[in-house]
Amino acid sequence: MTNPAIPSARTALALTIGLASTTFVFVVVNYLIYTVRWEFAVLNPAYMAEQPPTVSRAISDPSIGPSFAMWMVICGPLLVLGLSLQYHSYLGVLKRQDIATKAQVFGLSVLTVLALVFQVMASSGMVILSQFRFPNHNDMHMVGSYLFFFSQAFFTFTTFFVSRAYSKLAAQGGLLSARACRFRARLIWLPAFLSAFYLFLFVAKSYSFGTIDDALYQTYVTVELFLMSSFLIYMMAWAPDSVIAIRRYLASRST
Repeated sequence: MTNPAIPSARTALALTIGLASTTFVFVVVNYLIYTVRWEFAVLNPAYMAEQPPTVSRAISDPSIGPSFAMWMVICGPLLVLGLSLQYHSYLGVLKRQDIATKAQVFGLSVLTVLALVFQVMASSGMVILSQFRFPNHNDMHMVGSYLFFFSQAFFTFTTFFVSRAYSKLAAQGGLLSARACRFRARLIWLPAFLSAFYLFLFVAKSYSFGTIDDALYQTYVTVELFLMSSFLIYMMAWAPDSVIAIRRYLASRST
């Protein structure tokens, strides 16, 4: 087994900025998607008496939507920046360590670029759905919503394959550990299950099932939040690799 790679100062800086950016987005977006519903409930008791709001409905309130939109304009691009810096660092060290074949490097490069393209699309969807809100911009809001959910799902599942490819090389060096890769291989089932369940509920809510309609809709709006959180959790499952690599660099500087 090859000793783990020690990142350069430039790589450690990129990982630090990337980790700080993604952690910021993780905290802010998770906080917002839950609190906007609570704020909407306080401001709109009559609506709440009929049914619980989705995030889309919650941000349609004029006192809630603009602030949410401002944070999405910040978080969308910041997420792309943070992930790009981290994935570029992982790939760059792999190339410099010369522990992968040209075919493996090419395959990982393609998967990494594809994942980041999906994230650009998802971040664009975040911005679009927050800027174009109900009730005046229904069509554009739905474009942003579909773009976000599908692209974020594709990003998540593409990074699963990125992680799996790295796991086959972890014993030979690089920045990613085999243990972290195995953890992500198990964790992927959380967003996978929630994505399938959410899609089922999204379709099912369009039909009437009698007495269970209210419970079905309540489940739908709840799973919506859990699904978005699961995407963010899987994204942050890469953080331990970055933290360990940064600590490895700092330790090398002190010896």
